[in-house]
Amino acid sequence: MSDQDQLQDNEGHAKCCPPPAPELAILAERYKALSHPVRLQILQIMAENAHKCCMDIVSNVPLAQSTTSQHLKVLANAGLITLQTKGRTTCAQLNEEGLSQLLGDSQSFLLALANQKQEEDAK
Repeated sequence: MSDQDQLQDNEGHAKCCPPPAPELAILAERYKALSHPVRLQILQIMAENAHKCCMDIVSNVPLAQSTTSQHLKVLANAGLITLQTKGRTTCAQLNEEGLSQLLGDSQSFLLALANQKQEEDAK
């Protein structure tokens, strides 16, 4: 067993800390999906045309098709895009609901932090 395994539970959380609230875990997963510059670039490409075939995306990023597909899978798992396969062609589409939820959850989270700080400062 590695040192890393000894520090984390079965779900990858630090053993010294309680698991995060479900809404924070979802928010963290979405931020993690946004943490790679290529994934941000993919979202920008898709924002120009919300529906793109994967080969169109591959031709616009400096990576192999298989690597780009992995990035698309991360974005899809985070709920930021949807993937549809038609025969041998896979197309990606921005998930407007997922993006709106990310925006709203981020705003709520950051406002709660700011309010907490203001309350502490007022004491």
